[in-house]
Amino acid sequence: MKIFNKEEKKSGTVKIISFCVALIFVFFNLAIEGCAKMNNKNSENLGHLNFSPDGKKILFISHNDKSKGALINIYNIETGELKVFNPPPGESWSMAKYSYDGRKIVFNTIPFVAGKYETDKTQIATIDAVGKNYIKLTNSNGFKVFPSFSHNGKKIIYCKAGAIRTSGRTPAADYDIYEIDLDNGIEKKITDMKLFSMSAPSFFPDDETIIYSTYGYSYYKKTREIAQDEIYTIKKGQKNPVLLFYSKNGLRNPSIVTSGEIYFETQAYKPDGSGNGDQIFQYSADGRHRQLSNIPWSQRRWATVSYDGQRIAVVFENDNRRIVIYNVLDSTSTEIILPDKQSIASNSMS
Repeated sequence: MKIFNKEEKKSGTVKIISFCVALIFVFFNLAIEGCAKMNNKNSENLGHLNFSPDGKKILFISHNDKSKGALINIYNIETGELKVFNPPPGESWSMAKYSYDGRKIVFNTIPFVAGKYETDKTQIATIDAVGKNYIKLTNSNGFKVFPSFSHNGKKIIYCKAGAIRTSGRTPAADYDIYEIDLDNGIEKKITDMKLFSMSAPSFFPDDETIIYSTYGYSYYKKTREIAQDEIYTIKKGQKNPVLLFYSKNGLRNPSIVTSGEIYFETQAYKPDGSGNGDQIFQYSADGRHRQLSNIPWSQRRWATVSYDGQRIAVVFENDNRRIVIYNVLDSTSTEIILPDKQSIASNSMS
């Protein structure tokens, strides 16, 4: 695998550092992929995993009834309790993520009527982590996805489409990054890129610099003939993003943990040179990225890394009630079998 660094203007071979436990790290592979496509059938019913900042809970989205929208779930690792937040009738809640202090959850809410999503009416919303005080933060048209808090909790960024598509596999296109200031509620566009497809944007700890990736489309397409996957950073107020690196072998889902370290997903290779599917790597500026996962691509569905970067929670294909948590430091793992019914239910409206 070759990863290219913009500053060096040359290729560099990724050095795979051996790791003794099979880990996986996937941020999005359920209803929408890369801000690009939605599956109205929702055949998979568990995804969007997210640790709480203290590591004691796992947040996830479930969809067990095709006639109803998706639900937010919180599983308490220590007590075994499962709490479900029930949205109002006619709404589907998805892409939920904790704030960095663990007190709130941000997500998108989409009108879901007669089994169909009204994507152009998607809004960004928050709720307390205990399931109270549901608030819609936006009231504008546009398909809005991948919301996340700033580290200081004062702002939320997300992707918003500039156009709804009437045909093709993807529901929308022309994505840019938007921001909501929670003090005044103003929705602000902070990039002008009109990307066909992109990943979830994430703040670095400075809450000014943002990282994201594009898939199969170059922002600088006039300077390169072959499309590839790229990871960029952009600072608020900058007109053009900065290319961090790119690859023709796949490069997806960059993420920032609390310490500011970057994780991403790309094609990995076995010692004999054969392909080993997309795996998760820890970014290194010298190109010697550390491989942290080694699991067959066909078996994985969803995963998430903890806020401290020390644990990864995994959901596998055709295994909807089991979550496996891997400890990065000592290679141990813990298996969770989710209860068939929630221990605690919340109407989320009080």
